[in-house]
Amino acid sequence: MGIHGLSSFIQDNPHLLQEHKLHDTKIIIDGNNLYHFLHYNYRIPYHCGGDYDTFAKNIRDFFNTLRTCNISPVVVFDGGYESDDRKLRTTLRRSQERIHLAGFISQGMRGKILPILAYEVFRDVLVELDISHVTCDFEADDQIAALANEWNYPVVSNDSDFYVFDVHGGYIPFDHIDLNVQVYNEPDVDSDGGHGMLGGCVDASREEKECKYLRARIYRVHNFLQHFSCTHTVALPVLAALLGNDFVDNRVFETFFAQVPLPKGSKHDFFTNKRHSKIIGLMLWMKNFSTVERITNQLLPHIQKDKRDKVTEIIKKSVENYTNPTTKLADFFSSPVEKELGHLLTYDQCILPAWFAEQFRSSRVPKLMLNAVSLHRIFLLAQVEDMKQSSSYTCSRKLRQIIYGLLLTHDKNCNKEINESTQTNDINKGASKEVSITKSTEDVMTNVKLVKDSSDNDKDISSVAYIVEYDREYKSQRKIPVEPMFEIPQYGPLPSLSSIPALSCQERRDLLVSSLQQTGIERLDEVAEMFQLVLRAMVFWIMNAHPRLTQLHVSVLLVTLIKLAVIDPACIKAGLKELPQIKQPKGKGKRVAQSKVQKSAASPPLSTDACVYVDSLETDIKLTTLRTAQERLHKFMAAPQHSTAHPFSSTVIHGFAQYQTCLQAVTYLNQLLLEPFHKVHPALIFNGTFAYNFYQELKVRPNPNLFISETLGRAGPISEFYFELSEKVLSSLPTVGCFQHVSQMSAKKSKKKTPKKKAGEEKMLMNQDSDSEERSKTPDVEKKRVKYADVENKFSSLVIDDDDDDDDDSDIDLI
Repeated sequence: MGIHGLSSFIQDNPHLLQEHKLHDTKIIIDGNNLYHFLHYNYRIPYHCGGDYDTFAKNIRDFFNTLRTCNISPVVVFDGGYESDDRKLRTTLRRSQERIHLAGFISQGMRGKILPILAYEVFRDVLVELDISHVTCDFEADDQIAALANEWNYPVVSNDSDFYVFDVHGGYIPFDHIDLNVQVYNEPDVDSDGGHGMLGGCVDASREEKECKYLRARIYRVHNFLQHFSCTHTVALPVLAALLGNDFVDNRVFETFFAQVPLPKGSKHDFFTNKRHSKIIGLMLWMKNFSTVERITNQLLPHIQKDKRDKVTEIIKKSVENYTNPTTKLADFFSSPVEKELGHLLTYDQCILPAWFAEQFRSSRVPKLMLNAVSLHRIFLLAQVEDMKQSSSYTCSRKLRQIIYGLLLTHDKNCNKEINESTQTNDINKGASKEVSITKSTEDVMTNVKLVKDSSDNDKDISSVAYIVEYDREYKSQRKIPVEPMFEIPQYGPLPSLSSIPALSCQERRDLLVSSLQQTGIERLDEVAEMFQLVLRAMVFWIMNAHPRLTQLHVSVLLVTLIKLAVIDPACIKAGLKELPQIKQPKGKGKRVAQSKVQKSAASPPLSTDACVYVDSLETDIKLTTLRTAQERLHKFMAAPQHSTAHPFSSTVIHGFAQYQTCLQAVTYLNQLLLEPFHKVHPALIFNGTFAYNFYQELKVRPNPNLFISETLGRAGPISEFYFELSEKVLSSLPTVGCFQHVSQMSAKKSKKKTPKKKAGEEKMLMNQDSDSEERSKTPDVEKKRVKYADVENKFSSLVIDDDDDDDDDSDIDLI
């Protein structure tokens, strides 16, 4: 949730925390908070859509550091939104803010947003490292606090709500952990009277041996209250309400603050500013009242009479939220059998199938699905893209319609004792809910319009159960009623949600292939299993992208896939030394970003299937080919440099943004169907910085395919693999209308203007192999391959025609 001003107050007054050695313990981690924290504080690039491989590596580094100190994390995620809509106002505001930030970044300005597949990457690493994790049904804060108290372990987060929960094991903010591993060789007593977290190293024999720990600062409620001579914990929940959080608008208390002179704390005790003075004053004022009733009675005379009942209810709910939370999460971890955590309900109050609830709580399906089935409302996270174009999510809407159809079949088929009229009035129910919310949130709802999808112009909106999608329209937010699909052409009616586990793996594969409109396309199943769904998602993306893509987009993503899923993992597996990291531009980041955490260069890749292709080659050929290709591609990992002459190109990014929404939707559908295809790992598929840079390089190359072949190793196995994947993708497309044709005058002009630079680049490539004389000729095998890709495959010349006579650099024509 977050309490206004409390985190900064603690940050500016670190004496409110206690020094602590963190080791040999379990910790309860706020999962949503952690993956945001890691992404921003390790400064993972996000301007080009997400560097997921870099993110995955840093996640591994973090958990390896914990493991070094014998710290066992339990990660808890937020679930869906509550049905009472108490957080809708905040969600709407944050969604609009994200759209604005995405717009700033797309124009080359500052801002930061989390890439849309970051959660999937984070969860992949949790599974890879066998980290315990669970998803709550709804808001996780009280569940985290309750689980921590039940097990008597500390909570680790950056959420200021945990300053209010009385967590018996203490609360450690991420900002107050130093990830540099420390060592001591003899027992050492913490400031709070214990050895480490649980009385020192677990093994008594280690007391005289090396013991590793992390420096941290820990917060305890009783220590905080002592600084204000306050003895009753009820003051903190009231403080949260008075300051305001995601659920409470603190403007309701303006008259109180205007009329009541609050005590002033000593300047020697606290570092203060205007907002901090309010916190200090409130705590000193409330210490004189030992109960909620007494505090409320003192406060109400200063509140307008018509708002007193509302204020009383706000304070009551705040105290209830923060006091004595309960949970059943411990049962989830205790036994594979005992996982009865209660029922999940649909929009029409039907009980969702037990298998779905289990998948959801195990984090195997996203919270978007629970929001869709229980609220008929979802928020699509804006990306860095071309804000003049339609939202990148339009590209993948057909797949979400099928997901909605599978989810809503349960409402259609279950026996429910409700009025029949509610079964045909879902969209009206949702709209009436939002009208009531709008009255209290006019400032954030003014520009959010209900817009019918153009494909539904002839349909009565009130006759169908729609899912309302909050999406971007230019730089504003709009809500679109999207009709679920309950039947797929060439497949038939969708199975019910409850029957999915009973379907065979082949039946679920057929359903997914039909959803992608790829029935009968079998060539995509001829590659290694881990590539099959990725290539199918790529074909779907090409077919549904608007505006149409260039063939360079496809070339770039295939090379990106080969780099991340074949070359890099195979080099690690072969024990080759990691290439030096390219420095990124300096930006704002926390102290942890500079910490020397436990590196994971030797960590295994997410899937050993990535090396299937290269493992079949002879070792001497494999290593030299892999290393050379890796070194040549490495320079494209540098952050792109923009200037007035070379501005940031949001049009290039837009195509990749559409690709990410397709990957996301395909991943979700695969998850809902219990993964009949090999799981898609974003960290092995996409790096936005690399894709952007490589696209810009290919754009100025007169023969992109030749450059790719040269880079991957002319006539070598990796180059052959690229052409194999390219042929399979492009031969799965219709013969015309799939791509834009880009004028090459810009490439010609660049070549004329900077001949020395181009010659230098070619010379650099020529010198990377041992025999420069052989490099001056194209081997016959390579000529055949390039000819095959350029001519015989009528669907796609990945090579840009060097004889293009179009004089307009900006012309883009559909072919």
